[in-house]
Amino acid sequence: MLGSVELHRATSGPTADGVISVVVRSSTPTPTEGAARAEVELARANVRVATVADPRLGELLDRYGSRWELVDDYGMGTLLLAHIDSDGNLAWEPGHRPT
Repeated sequence: MLGSVELHRATSGPTADGVISVVVRSSTPTPTEGAARAEVELARANVRVATVADPRLGELLDRYGSRWELVDDYGMGTLLLAHIDSDGNLAWEPGHRPT
């Protein structure tokens, strides 16, 4: 965990793809577009700081690739709100796009 960011890599099981999953936990189940962008930028900054502090993290991200997602962590699980591309842009899941 890096603040609101969880990093993990599934290497076994039916959904294992070996890619590093970077999960950004939203502070609210229905974030506004602006709030979601701010959370994503904070998460990206946290990961940048961590890769500067320990370059091995950056090497792992380069080696295995990464998949970034914004989720609602409601306590019993998570709900995918949006995929995040390499530029920090959000692709909202159907039914979760802010109005």
